[in-house]
Amino acid sequence: MKEKNRKPLIFILLLVFVGIVVGGTFAYYTSNDTFNNEFDAGKYKIETQEAFVSPDNWTPGTTTPKTFSVTNKGTVDAAVKVCFTQNWVDANNQPLDLTDSHDNLAAVLNFTSNSDKKWLEDCSNNGTTKYCFYYYKKLEPNETTTNLLESVTYNGAVDINTTRNCTTENGVTTCTTNATGYAGAKYTLNVNIETVQYDQYQNVFTNVTARKNGVCSSLDIAEQGPPKYRVDLMIRDRVLISDSDLDKYDVTNSDCEVVYFNNVMTEENKYNACLYPIIIGDSYEEGETVEIPLTPVRYAYSHNLIYDEWDDMNVNYWNYSKSHMRDAGYTFNENDSSVMNFTNVSYNSWTDEYGNIGIQNGTTTFIMPNHNVLLAGSLPRD
Repeated sequence: MKEKNRKPLIFILLLVFVGIVVGGTFAYYTSNDTFNNEFDAGKYKIETQEAFVSPDNWTPGTTTPKTFSVTNKGTVDAAVKVCFTQNWVDANNQPLDLTDSHDNLAAVLNFTSNSDKKWLEDCSNNGTTKYCFYYYKKLEPNETTTNLLESVTYNGAVDINTTRNCTTENGVTTCTTNATGYAGAKYTLNVNIETVQYDQYQNVFTNVTARKNGVCSSLDIAEQGPPKYRVDLMIRDRVLISDSDLDKYDVTNSDCEVVYFNNVMTEENKYNACLYPIIIGDSYEEGETVEIPLTPVRYAYSHNLIYDEWDDMNVNYWNYSKSHMRDAGYTFNENDSSVMNFTNVSYNSWTDEYGNIGIQNGTTTFIMPNHNVLLAGSLPRD
């Protein structure tokens, strides 16, 4: 009896289990995420500027200006390499040596005065057929290199071979002198500019030794150059500044008022008449040569604030003044007189309480000290 009762129970349990398997559903927690990662590639754009006029009658002793610079117009830091190759061919298109029989270079490359500080010379340069240089630091976006080359000179000391032939006919002797060799020859200077993104320059400019501070070592293009200091110009008169030009000036401490030329109150005739505005200048490294040309400003004569006469005039008198520097918050060092070495100095009263150095007319140059500089200028007076 016991065995008969046990079998139906097992059968029923099996039916229940199978029913659960067949009739049930399985549920899971799931998710599905997609990430769209966009990578905007940097803009790599390098622009070169050259100033050169090819001479068609080059003569020994003649110097021809030749400058160039490289500007980073993109968004990617760059390293810059420049190489010069040169060759001569005579009037018959036959190659000539770059040096004469006395080892005089027929053409002399004149590098800028501070090129050894801004350009690292490749130590493999042979001084004749090839010169290569590397800009000393990475070229950041919107930055421009200094000029490496200034000019090229046809060496006046180079040998010029001449032949003289004379003929006599009917008692008249005619002699003809012809110059050969470098006379009538053609000189070609090729400038090759190579750039690469800065973080990869060591993979491109490989096995290079460069001269830095007179010593050859592995190429090291610096991430940053020495600090730069500003040269600004204060105009000690009331000048007219358009709204679009205001960003070129610092008028924080200036006395400015809105005026209208010829009393015509339109946007075209609107100006900011500012007394003692400061022209925001360029930045230079310590030891660089700074050149300040005559500076044009817009000046007007006013009668009861009606500006009816005006002209673009040049500031022709600059003054390096302790008092102006102090009032505008610039540093002034007592040894600047000897460090800066001004040209076109009309008087020197450095020892007085104002510490003035006057600079009269024409282009002014000086050596940049290790602090910001402010020059104050006056308009020409009749």
